[in-house]
Amino acid sequence: MEKLLMDYKYLKIDYSKLKESLGDNPFHFTTPSPIQVTSDDVLFALVSCQYGKISEKELVQWADVIRLSNLYEYSDNVKEQEKIASVIDRIQDIQVFNKPISNDELEKLIALIQDK
Repeated sequence: MEKLLMDYKYLKIDYSKLKESLGDNPFHFTTPSPIQVTSDDVLFALVSCQYGKISEKELVQWADVIRLSNLYEYSDNVKEQEKIASVIDRIQDIQVFNKPISNDELEKLIALIQDK
C-alpha cells in the first residue's frame, strides 16, 4: 500500500488508479502510517500542472486526497504545515468556485510554497 500512496503523491498514477486499488471512496480508507507530504511535494504538483503534465482537475483531485483523506499527513514542521495548508486551500477553491486556474495564479501558489 505504501508504494501505491507514494506513486499517487508523486503523480505516477492518477486518481482513477488510486480508486481502483483502494475502492470507490479512498476518503474512507485509513492507514496506520499516513504518507508525509512536504512543501516540495506540493511544489511538484503545481509545476506539473503548470507544464501540462497533469490537468487542473487532476491537481484539485490530488489536493482533495492529500487534505481530506487519512492516507496523507502534512510535514511535521509547523511553518511548512501552514504553507501546505494555505496552498491546498487555494487549490480547492478552484473546485468550489468552479473557475479555471490562471498561469498567474499558479505562479503565485508556487511562490507561496517556495517561501522559506
